[in-house]
Amino acid sequence: MFFRIVWLNLFHCLSLHASRPFLSLMAVQLGASVAEVGLISAPYSLIQAAVALPAGRLIATRGTRPVALLGGGSFLAGLLLLVQAHNLWALATASALMGLGHVLILLCGQYVVTGRPDSTEKAQAVGWLSFSTSLGSFLGPVIGGAMQQNMGNRMGFTGGLLSAAIGLACACCLPRKTARPSG
Repeated sequence: MFFRIVWLNLFHCLSLHASRPFLSLMAVQLGASVAEVGLISAPYSLIQAAVALPAGRLIATRGTRPVALLGGGSFLAGLLLLVQAHNLWALATASALMGLGHVLILLCGQYVVTGRPDSTEKAQAVGWLSFSTSLGSFLGPVIGGAMQQNMGNRMGFTGGLLSAAIGLACACCLPRKTARPSG
């Protein structure tokens, strides 16, 4: 179970960091001012603040799989919208969907890590989850930047889309219900 969430996190972070930096570039190409770029990026964090507590309760009652599926699906939908966006409203909506997906996947990983019964296991789980985040955060911009450079903005998101789809497949492999150890 644990390494499934690590793989999900890796592919999600790779996709996130391969795609999100180029949101601002797309906004500028569509004629956004510097202030509008900020407004387009803001929904990413705003939705995370709005749903974090209810999502945590949902994970505790329903388990990680449905929330991870919702997160992976939301993030993938945001990327698909980003590829098709032809106006600033679509970019802002894509930003919000990507933020929603990110916070849901992030919370699922944290839930699994904090549920480890043994302190040694918990420490190792924190290490693996952090490693997968760092690796995805490193590889994402490198791969995304190369794809954007060689394929152009819209086709450059192919790597992010593929990585997000693999992450969604990892979410499908999570157990239906993640029981918390008692104690």
